[in-house]
Amino acid sequence: MRHVSRAVVTALLMASASGLTSQAYAGTCTFGSSGEPTLQATFNSMLGTAAVNVQTACLSDGSDANWSVTGGTLGQVDIRVELAGNKDTNSFGVYDTVTGTRYQLFEGTDGTGATGDVRVKLSGGQWFLSLKDDQGGDAGSWTTANQVISSGVFGFYLGTTNGIFYSNTAKNSDGTDHMYTYGPLNGGVTDPEWTGDYIQAWEDLSGGGDRDYQDFVASLTDITPVPIPAAAWLFGSGFMALFPRLRRRIPAA
Repeated sequence: MRHVSRAVVTALLMASASGLTSQAYAGTCTFGSSGEPTLQATFNSMLGTAAVNVQTACLSDGSDANWSVTGGTLGQVDIRVELAGNKDTNSFGVYDTVTGTRYQLFEGTDGTGATGDVRVKLSGGQWFLSLKDDQGGDAGSWTTANQVISSGVFGFYLGTTNGIFYSNTAKNSDGTDHMYTYGPLNGGVTDPEWTGDYIQAWEDLSGGGDRDYQDFVASLTDITPVPIPAAAWLFGSGFMALFPRLRRRIPAA
């Protein structure tokens, strides 16, 4: 193994830590017309008419590419709206941001009102992912249990008959942003249970389709977006668990 200097290790850690507060939370989102209820009308019904402006309150593209679980190790995903014509075949889940491996949380038979859990934990220098769908024939069971993943950071995907679309726009083959994110919601919402949550609004047609972004709408509790540099820091935390072992290999200055 090649020796690593203290200066190099320190520089890597400082570069990662410097990104912890670099996330941008202001974007401009554009919409088309599908003849169905708009995302704004959907939000007005769920949250109150003054809670969210769907055009100006979305996170900037890229700042919502990666996610992590907060509030301990367990987060919750709720399907709030599903208006897609393909809703009976769409799937939804998370993916490993390093390997690209996908893990399904919801299947086509799951719809509005469905809930699921995402658990991510660090143990023995490795990250483990577990997913639980609370609906359907697998209700209450951990359909993915303690799967080893690359880091504590993951992405979301929507699987459709038109392709697989990711929270990271750069991974979409059509180059289109298929997910708008809003949050964290504040106390201005009509129901306090929304406070602190994020909402993902997805477009399920290739190329942007009709750009209504209400085909699949989910709320996330104790799951938060992670800036790319901070994502590198969380990835490195597995490395940090092994730091004492590495330190012994570093020659004295």
